[in-house]
Amino acid sequence: MSIGATACGRVGLHSLPQAEDFYNRCGMTRIGPDPHYYDLVYFEYPDGVAGAQLTAMRLSI
Repeated sequence: MSIGATACGRVGLHSLPQAEDFYNRCGMTRIGPDPHYYDLVYFEYPDGVAGAQLTAMRLSI
């Protein structure tokens, strides 16, 4: 979806506190709390990293 939306494969999300460890283990970059969005921690995959991570996850199943 990110590539189709011309976001070049970038993926970002706000995490609930109980899910932060999961996103860390997925290799996402922790940007930090977002004061404009309930102080939830923002994580992201930069350009192209999301695709590479998804491919790696599929190969390990």
